Amino acid sequence: MRGQKELFELLEKLNVAFEYHEHPPLATIEDAKIHWRDYSSGRCKNIEPGSVSPFGLINDKEKHVHLFMDEKLNESDRLAFHPNDNTASLVIAKSDFLRFLEYTGNTYEFIKLYD
Repeated sequence: MRGQKELFELLEKLNVAFEYHEHPPLATIEDAKIHWRDYSSGRCKNIEPGSVSPFGLINDKEKHVHLFMDEKLNESDRLAFHPNDNTASLVIAKSDFLRFLEYTGNTYEFIKLYD
């Protein structure tokens, strides 16, 4: 599977089920929409190239990062993010994603990013 090995190990440890999808590299939300159309999930794409997936929090051992997420993600029961490799996507239950965030110990909040 494409993605960070440590992420998959952590998801297994947390007993987080996910759907795994491979696709070409996705640099923009327009690219992502083409490949994500059948995922039946809320979607989160980087605001700008070079931004990282929220799964990247597993690499922040000192808990320096505070995560801001669009409040519209709260409208979905399932969410899609890349597994620290933009050639794959994982779809997980929002409740499992929140459990992942609690495990990382990083602070986070949902805010209004878009209309």
